[in-house]
Amino acid sequence: MNLKALAGFICIIFIIPFSYSQGETSNWYFGENAGLRFNNDGTVSPVTNGQLNTREGCATISDAFGNLLFYTDGINVWNSNHQLMPNGTGLYGDPSSSQSAIIVPQPDNENMYFIFTVDTSVNLTGDPDFGFNYSVVDMTRDNNNGDVTSKNINLLHSCTEKISAVVKDCFSGSIWVMTFAANDGISEIADTFYSFEVNAAGVNTTPVKSTFSGITTEDPARTDARGYLKISPDGTKAATAHVRDGLYLYDFNVNTGRFSNQQKLIINTANNFPYGVEFSPNNQFLYVNTYNDIPVNSPGQNSSSLLQFDLFASDIEASQVILDERVDLYRGALQLGSNGKVYRALSPSYDTGSNFLGIINNPDLPGTTSDYQHNALNLGSRRSSQGLPPFIQSLFNKVDIIKSSTSTTSSILDLCIGESYTLQAENIPGATYVWMKDGTVLPNTTYSLEINNATSADSGLYEMEMTVNPGDCPTIGEAAVTVYDLPNVNNTSLTACDFLGNSDGITVFNLADADHLITNENNVTIEYYHDLNSYNNGDTPITGIDEYINSDPNQTLVAVVTNEGGCSSIANIDLIVNTAAAGTASIPHYFNCDENTDDNILSAHFDLNEIAGDFSGFNSNFYQNLDDLSYEENPLSGNLLFNHKTTIYVKLEDDDGNCMGVETFTLMVDEKPNLNIPAQENIICLNNPSLTLNASAGYDRYAWYYINQNNEETLISALQNPVINQAGNYRLEVSYIHNDLGTTRSCSDSEIITVSASDIATITGDTQINDLSSENSVIVIAQGEGDYEYSLNEDGPYQESNVFENVPPGFMTIYVRDKNGCGVSEKEIAVIGYPKFFTPNNDGMNDYWNIQGLSEIFQQNTDILIFDRFGKLITRVLPTGLGWNGTFNGKIMPATDYWFTLQLSDGRNFKGHFTLKR
Repeated sequence: MNLKALAGFICIIFIIPFSYSQGETSNWYFGENAGLRFNNDGTVSPVTNGQLNTREGCATISDAFGNLLFYTDGINVWNSNHQLMPNGTGLYGDPSSSQSAIIVPQPDNENMYFIFTVDTSVNLTGDPDFGFNYSVVDMTRDNNNGDVTSKNINLLHSCTEKISAVVKDCFSGSIWVMTFAANDGISEIADTFYSFEVNAAGVNTTPVKSTFSGITTEDPARTDARGYLKISPDGTKAATAHVRDGLYLYDFNVNTGRFSNQQKLIINTANNFPYGVEFSPNNQFLYVNTYNDIPVNSPGQNSSSLLQFDLFASDIEASQVILDERVDLYRGALQLGSNGKVYRALSPSYDTGSNFLGIINNPDLPGTTSDYQHNALNLGSRRSSQGLPPFIQSLFNKVDIIKSSTSTTSSILDLCIGESYTLQAENIPGATYVWMKDGTVLPNTTYSLEINNATSADSGLYEMEMTVNPGDCPTIGEAAVTVYDLPNVNNTSLTACDFLGNSDGITVFNLADADHLITNENNVTIEYYHDLNSYNNGDTPITGIDEYINSDPNQTLVAVVTNEGGCSSIANIDLIVNTAAAGTASIPHYFNCDENTDDNILSAHFDLNEIAGDFSGFNSNFYQNLDDLSYEENPLSGNLLFNHKTTIYVKLEDDDGNCMGVETFTLMVDEKPNLNIPAQENIICLNNPSLTLNASAGYDRYAWYYINQNNEETLISALQNPVINQAGNYRLEVSYIHNDLGTTRSCSDSEIITVSASDIATITGDTQINDLSSENSVIVIAQGEGDYEYSLNEDGPYQESNVFENVPPGFMTIYVRDKNGCGVSEKEIAVIGYPKFFTPNNDGMNDYWNIQGLSEIFQQNTDILIFDRFGKLITRVLPTGLGWNGTFNGKIMPATDYWFTLQLSDGRNFKGHFTLKR
């Protein structure tokens, strides 16, 4: 059923000779190798094959059929193969000139073109201003790819960076090409428009001059040459931007080439320096692109505004509307396209381009209804800079053949299969009308053309030529008609569960779930209405379709499906309420142990995607409360964190999205032990292998495991404090037992406990005694698995080192103690020494001299001989006796030094001396 409400558009017409067509504007090359292709259906496609790289001015020309001919930056000329033309270098334009160049055909000669160039007026060293020039291109040369046959023919010694063109005469095809310069064509104080006529004979080098006074100049030495010059499409108005010298509006006479009625428009915005200008297709609105004109390479400081002025307003200046204003944007051109839209060049700074163009979609409409969209056209890998190519403005002059009840305009008409529409021009008595479709003349000769019961064969480009009076220029109108099919739709139904707290058949539906059931077409919109009358009466469609509550247990809604062509079809959707259970098996509860025992909050993760597997045969959707389920808001999925005890609602659906039932289950987080055994050493003595392991009280279950060298565990005890008899690694696992929700389960924690072995020491015979010296020492050699300390006294002190130094001679016991409490080992030793003197005066002190540390046990077969200083043997001393008393044969020996020899039973020999004192 065709329900498309026609929103008509106004097509646009040219007041130009038949040899000129909008096809000449079909290709644009500009910026940093950027380009556009304007297609016959009104769409625009970025192209990336351009060789042009310019900061500002550029120009492009195509033939009447939209085939690219050539393009230029004002210095170099590239042909349609994107190669430099022969002689196509060194033209006197400049990529830094605002407009740089414009291309116009020679009337009555489709093979000859003129490239008019304006050089930059910025005083740069080594870059002279060559003024206003033209060059000639012959398209018959170089295998019809074109050749620059004449170059840089001078018309003005100096001029500003502005250039524009408009058709003068639709019969002869003459064209005005205009620029702005000084009255003498030399100085830099510009005050005069120059209009040069291009006709079948070529370029008339005698211009029509229009001189004005009162143009304010910020620099008294020169006029600001920057900025664009544009003529309105109907050739009646002109606008020029002088940046710091302001914005001016003029009347223009296409018959005489003269400008008149100068009017300065004060720009009411902080960005008050105009650069790009353009007129709307209906000639009513002037668009101006302004900026704040700070240093050229300051991206973060630049700002720009896009303005609209209503030229039909009684106070044009006061009609200013700001369509866009933003920072980080520099100046840019504005250019009308063949699709009736105005394009805005974008760049953050002079040297920094942008991958986008802005678009004014409806430039014939006032204010914001003109619909400016920033960054609207993506240029792909290429960049826009400040310039866009200018064209003969008459190519954009348009009137209507598509009528509508609104003031909107377009050359595009969308129809639906089976629909009828009438294209029509103004009904002027006596006028003649010629209609064409896709270039073929149609038999109709009236002011209107009917398209009845449209089919896809009616799609195409319709053209109309109207001649009011013999000898007048014809008026040409176009309409690009596309006939769209109706959307294919199916009647369907949605099933929902009655879960709003009763079984009255009233529940919540998500109508969007029916979209894919109604149609499988893309690029369509679907609106829902309570019934067909509601739609036919123009009522507002149902809002909040994702939470629609039915008003009747058995209700039918209407779905209206509309495609991109505005064609609509209707489908019915039955709302069915399911009050029965889904018939699932018993739903279990799900348990997990607390994941963080330190925060005093019971919480754990549950994988709802895994739980969904328990609802086989259904598509399950989880929610945390009934409201969320009812309105299908905040669905739950994935691995989520839940606290202690949470009830989850699950909506069970079939593959078509129909609700088959609602179930609930509980997510329970159980308390988990926090086993934290203080750091301590656990030692078992090998000489007494028994150790009690201790665990804290308060747990429901204990389990002790022994871990062998292969990391295998063996349960050894379920006691809290078991007794073990071997060293190694043990794992203690403690548990809380939970018993609720019909289920017994446990949560456990465990720690690894290491039991180390120790043992009483064994003192070996390798103990070293270094004696018979002034610094005797003892090195104790002990073996065992313990950690030992050493002493020469039973009561200590004990030391870590097994080496004792400055040990006095005599008999003593060495002690080795295990630090882990596994016992003390001891061994008697003798350290041999002798006194350096003795005093045999019977006072009970030092009355005898003998070797110390000898006994019947230690070195019992030792031989000791004493000599006087002359070597005479005085006596032999028994090691087990009292020693020598200082006499010889009963005679007291004199006080002097005596010598001795010592032969120990272990084979050692020693000689020394001592002193007898009286």
